[in-house]
Amino acid sequence: MTTPVNKVPVSIDYTSRDYYALRQELISRVQARVPNWLGNDPSDFGVAIIEAFAYMGDILNYYIDRAANESYIATATQRDTLLNLASMYGYSPAGYVSAATDIQLSNKFGYAGQIGGSILESGVAQIIVANDHPFLVNDYVTIAGVPTEVSVISGGVTKQYNTSVYNGTYKITAIGLAGVGTNTISYKPEFTITGITTESPSGTITAASGDGTYVTYTTTTPPKVGSVVTVTGVTPSSYNLTDVLVENVTDSTFTVKSTVTADYTSGGTFTGSYLKISTASQIVAGQKIQVKNVVSSGSPANRYNGIWTVTNSTLDDITVNVPANNCDITGIYGTGSVVVYSGDNDFVVGQTVTVTDLAPSGYNATNAEVQSVTHILATVTSASGSGSVVTYLVDKEFAANQLVTMTGINPSGYNLTNAVIASATPITATITSVVYRTVTGDLLVTTSSNHGMVANSFVTTSGNSLYNIGPVLITDVPLPNQFVINGSDLGGTGTGGTATVYRFTVNNSTTGTMIQGGYAKVSQFTLTNSTTTTVINGVGKAVAIATGSYTSGGVINFANLPTVENMGGLVYNIGTTLVPAGTELTAEVTYQGVTEQVIFSTVTDANVPYKGTSTVSAVEGKNVSLLEENKANPAIAYDIDAELIGTSTGEVDQSFSIANKIVDRSTIRVFVDNGTSFEEWTQVTDLIDYDSHDNVFSTSVDAQGVIYVNFGDGIWRQLTRRRYSNNSIRIRAVSRR
Repeated sequence: MTTPVNKVPVSIDYTSRDYYALRQELISRVQARVPNWLGNDPSDFGVAIIEAFAYMGDILNYYIDRAANESYIATATQRDTLLNLASMYGYSPAGYVSAATDIQLSNKFGYAGQIGGSILESGVAQIIVANDHPFLVNDYVTIAGVPTEVSVISGGVTKQYNTSVYNGTYKITAIGLAGVGTNTISYKPEFTITGITTESPSGTITAASGDGTYVTYTTTTPPKVGSVVTVTGVTPSSYNLTDVLVENVTDSTFTVKSTVTADYTSGGTFTGSYLKISTASQIVAGQKIQVKNVVSSGSPANRYNGIWTVTNSTLDDITVNVPANNCDITGIYGTGSVVVYSGDNDFVVGQTVTVTDLAPSGYNATNAEVQSVTHILATVTSASGSGSVVTYLVDKEFAANQLVTMTGINPSGYNLTNAVIASATPITATITSVVYRTVTGDLLVTTSSNHGMVANSFVTTSGNSLYNIGPVLITDVPLPNQFVINGSDLGGTGTGGTATVYRFTVNNSTTGTMIQGGYAKVSQFTLTNSTTTTVINGVGKAVAIATGSYTSGGVINFANLPTVENMGGLVYNIGTTLVPAGTELTAEVTYQGVTEQVIFSTVTDANVPYKGTSTVSAVEGKNVSLLEENKANPAIAYDIDAELIGTSTGEVDQSFSIANKIVDRSTIRVFVDNGTSFEEWTQVTDLIDYDSHDNVFSTSVDAQGVIYVNFGDGIWRQLTRRRYSNNSIRIRAVSRR
């Protein structure tokens, strides 16, 4: 028996939402109408229908819950939903950003090798290294361990040189010697000058004492280490010293080298001078430097240029001894246009000097500019006299009108002081062939005619296709058109070129056979001067002048340093290794006791020095923040050019999309054509709060990030008011990113 439907009480449990609850609810509903139906037989068709409806109800309730959850930020799970919800609050989130950290990179790869020797000429240093070095021009190399002092015997005289300039980090200017080979590296030690000042310390001396080696003066204003001072007015007068170098300073004393040991009585003042050159070179005291390209006030404007001796060095500047750059003049000779001054000097062309103490006085000069400087030291292999002229064969080239001094020659009559070179015409011959002789291990040179050269003289070959060497001694003259020299086999016969033996003549009556050779030396400078006279072996003084105000420019070079054998130094550092941004690196990372291999991607470029380290920012994995779709919004906003976003037909509820997606919705401004100009409308949150007479619009964004400008029925009012026959209104929008 069944119960009529209208007699069955309706009772719905809205908490029954899953399959089992809905199944039981439906069975109960049927049993209320058919009490005898049990609903426990799985083969019952009624049970099958109930279970199908319970299944569909479970699915529907699932989607209802999911849809409800997607309506709230706290429970939403879909990215598009979250973006839409966030856009309702005017928030546009940035894309994915990788976890970031700092990584320290180490560079253990490079080159290190021994230096065989070095030479420095005209400011360019050349070092000998192994052929397997990896260096290229413009690489930076570091030179270390070179001796700072070297003794060199030159012209029979031992000289001490400060060679610390070889050490440092420099850029390679050339590989190979004269374009041949790879085992020579050239670099140019050069430092920039940022300022020069002339300092003139002075003060009163209140006490003095000497220990036989040093004298210490007491004063309230001690000069700087490296100053050159003159002391006057002290009693006893033995403490009055001229142009002495200050070697040590305290708050109230300064010390100079002197053997004075007398008891101080009273009085005394000191005056001094030095140049302070601002540079970060850290050149050691005692080093000779060449200052070039400085512009200063006064005439000439290059008074600071020249070779100076460093007396003190700090991190920021060096002190140089100006009075030390002087020359004792031993001979003078006027040609009518220039005067040649003979004497050891460190002057350079363009330097300003003052010459004093010469007679006749016409040879003295004040603030004169040096026109030329010549330094030659040559070996004399032959000297012969005709009774009026002496001819010397040498291994270097000389020039007419130079003042030359010969020493060490036997007989001694050929040793002359400040002799004027009358002529300097070399012996030359055209080479037809140079052949290496395997049996004797030397080179046979054949000329196109009788060459006139003699054995034991120095010859230089140039312009040959293979063998350009010299000066080298001629060991034999087998035929008038042949001579033999030492040399290595370069793999063939050399053709063409010129053989040259240098010689010069002086007017002198010495005659006789030379028994032993010696040296010929020229050390001179010239000034513009019209005074003429015969050679005078006088005594005078030339002093470099460094006055005026520094204006601009300047570099420090080094010159006249000797070849250093067996340097024992080390060359290394092929510069830095560039690790570009985006490089993927693998590093071990330990977190909570677990160590893993993690891939990192560098964010910026890194320059890692050889045998050094560099810290670089990196992100875990690939740098997804660099991907186009994940770029973060720029931190700095800027205006987006106005765009015509559409033409309204006057219909209600029209929307127009913004072409540029990456904008700040709150900054969108809309301008509607009112017939005479574009009128700005106001952005509102919801159009429902306004009527057709309000010039308002709203904005929205869809799941793909497209921004829309929305209108209610205000556009229709605008169109009606204008009575346009074409029924269209132009709309422009501008925004900020």
